[in-house]
Amino acid sequence: MENPWLDYDFKAENMVHPLDREIFEKVNARFSKSGTKHVLSSKNVALPYFGNPNANFVLLYANPGLKEDTYLEETSELSQLFDQARKHQLNGSSAFVFLQSKFEGTPGFKWWSEALRFVFRRFESDWAREMALSKMFSAEIHPYKSSEYKPLNNKDGVFPTAKYTYELVSKAMERGAVILIGRARDDWFEAVPGLSTYNKVIYLSNPRQKAISPDNVIDRTRGFEKEQAKNYAWQLITKEALIADPGAEVSLPF
Repeated sequence: MENPWLDYDFKAENMVHPLDREIFEKVNARFSKSGTKHVLSSKNVALPYFGNPNANFVLLYANPGLKEDTYLEETSELSQLFDQARKHQLNGSSAFVFLQSKFEGTPGFKWWSEALRFVFRRFESDWAREMALSKMFSAEIHPYKSSEYKPLNNKDGVFPTAKYTYELVSKAMERGAVILIGRARDDWFEAVPGLSTYNKVIYLSNPRQKAISPDNVIDRTRGFEKEQAKNYAWQLITKEALIADPGAEVSLPF
């Protein structure tokens, strides 16, 4: 599938991709009946994914958050970087766009710094951190911001642009990437065939805690005891996914 974000106009007054507008309006009509916290924003830039699309470590979440200070990461300069991320035009660690130095002080920079702080302790030097970031990819179940996530239902359909994101995840499975589901597990299972039984899918033990840490990741596919399942998941991240070259087919010896 061709990348639909190649012709996305992030400077338009309505920032919903034209392919998504019909479903977007239908979804928001339903969401608005229960208040505003789930309503999707057409005034904020869409963010379906960022990072290396050939990464060995893929992180899956729900949809981008909308906060009072979101505007800090939507300046003209930073919006341009997001556009390059959507088009896969950024290389190396810069592709994990939220942790570029230009984003310091933004909600996204703060969120990801907290989420990855235990990973960075494992990769302490600047060089190692840059290497690790170059091997990560993060994707959302859909790209539109809201204060709180609410899933679409079968009557809503699927955002057409999201199908491209799901295809990127399917390709990650084909090359043997480690996939961490942070949020919206059941929605991801429905969106990507085979993901629920994929042998390198791991989870946050407590999805309400953002930190990707030895105590908050777990493998549930091998029948390990809890502590062993946590250790195995952490080893998959730090000794496989973030060590091997992006896209390389590798496996741990157990």
